[in-house]
Amino acid sequence: MLTKGNRISEKMIKYVITYAQNLGFAEVYLIIDHANLYEKYGFVKIDEKKDLWGNHEKFMNILS
Repeated sequence: MLTKGNRISEKMIKYVITYAQNLGFAEVYLIIDHANLYEKYGFVKIDEKKDLWGNHEKFMNILS
């Protein structure tokens, strides 16, 4: 059962980074519209732009 506090997003983010490392990738990139989720896992904002509908999107990356 999924309940708050199970750190599901943390587990998924760490899994994706590890998976990318195992495939030989040196970096992982994201394009997101969420605030303050990925920064706490080491992602850094490298750019920010508006999408076609005027919403702000962040371009982020992390070295894996």
